[in-house]
Amino acid sequence: MKKFKFSDILKQYEQEGLSGKNKKLVDSWFDQLEQDTTIGKLSEQRKIKIKSKILRDTQDSRVIRLNFRIPAIAASLILLMGLSYLVWYSLEKTDLFFPQSLVEQSTGKTQKVILSDGTIIWLKRESELNYPSRFNGATRNVELQGEALFEVAKDPSHPFIIHCGELTAKVLGTSFNIKSTEQKIEVSVFTGKVSLQTKNQNLVVMPNEKAVYKSAIKSLQKESAGHKEQLTQIQGTEYNMQFDDTPLTNVFRQVESKFNIKISYNKELLGKQRVTADFTDQSLKNTLDMLGQLFSINYTQSGNQVKITN
Repeated sequence: MKKFKFSDILKQYEQEGLSGKNKKLVDSWFDQLEQDTTIGKLSEQRKIKIKSKILRDTQDSRVIRLNFRIPAIAASLILLMGLSYLVWYSLEKTDLFFPQSLVEQSTGKTQKVILSDGTIIWLKRESELNYPSRFNGATRNVELQGEALFEVAKDPSHPFIIHCGELTAKVLGTSFNIKSTEQKIEVSVFTGKVSLQTKNQNLVVMPNEKAVYKSAIKSLQKESAGHKEQLTQIQGTEYNMQFDDTPLTNVFRQVESKFNIKISYNKELLGKQRVTADFTDQSLKNTLDMLGQLFSINYTQSGNQVKITN
């Protein structure tokens, strides 16, 4: 009986040292992996990363004993069982995946994504967001490729963490824009503060400041954020919720659109009211609470239905 580490099998595969039948077996397994309902939604670049990580992780994988005297079918089953274990082992360790992960890809235009905690993310064109259907544990983790504007729901006990290439951004509740390319990653802060971390540097970015990470020289530095640049970053989103003598009916309509809700109210009683206020970077609850104080009204919410009462 000859003993092999499972890593030896994939190492031979990586170096194109497997025989025809064995190579077809591993190729077939990787094809099935990519057809998984979760993995199948990922970009080719992400699939390559996962495949590379699986090959790397085999260096620490457990020993699988193969008896090459047993029939080929049995050996194939043992190999597939080992491969299945390795996928579980690798995905448990990797930061590329999150529990019950979902993927959003924006192509032609900015796309709005509302997370389970109420965080709103405006995913810009040609960008990808990886996030969980619901958050578990002490932190809220997402992964971004490309560009997005974040309105993070405030939750001091559960920091919000964005993984973006070689840069990690940590916030408690704030609004900011992240744009990543192969050459650099830019973080422009609108409200609150953002803590940035690379392998060798840490930096805190405040409102109206911008941080730039240059990949070639591994450098993270602050810059001032221009007003025109920030205006460009919010284009195509519903981030700006500032109103100046605006009919309340229009305000309700914009709140409905931003938070994906439906508001019912007495139009005869409230239709003529006008609003001068700034609800930018406010949660739905805060927005409704502020409107309630302005007009002495109450509200109840059930799912995505909001009912305004006197």
